[in-house]
Amino acid sequence: MEGYYDEGDSGVIQGIQFKTNIKTSELIGDKKGRKFSLAANGKKIIGFHGYADKNLNSLGAYFTTSPLISLEHTTGSDLVNHIWDDGSFEGVRKVSVRYDNLEICYVEFDYDNIGKVEKREHGMFYSWVQQGEVNIYVNLYKCVLFE
Repeated sequence: MEGYYDEGDSGVIQGIQFKTNIKTSELIGDKKGRKFSLAANGKKIIGFHGYADKNLNSLGAYFTTSPLISLEHTTGSDLVNHIWDDGSFEGVRKVSVRYDNLEICYVEFDYDNIGKVEKREHGMFYSWVQQGEVNIYVNLYKCVLFE
């Protein structure tokens, strides 16, 4: 996964792109700001964590190459603290991202939880902003993050 974030006061993610051993998504958002990347060649994404207020400010991932370790789902408890941690799952089926030509404002993950889909949403969902989707796991057990 790689993208761009605003180096100014906002620190908001401006654009994001996902890469796996099967495919690479289009860049969702813009190539503005400082570039970042999150890579773990040959490992599988099993969950995400980060910070989202009105926009997506940070994004991290949990990886595995061995049997799953159970991590608990947590979320911020007040309006100021929007740190979230989705915990871990068997895999990630889909990532949906919304952006408003300036920054990423919303992200939604569809996780595979023993054959059932579990959704987690973060940031502010505005119906008028553009949406991009990435179907990460075409084959849930063979697709891994690719550098």
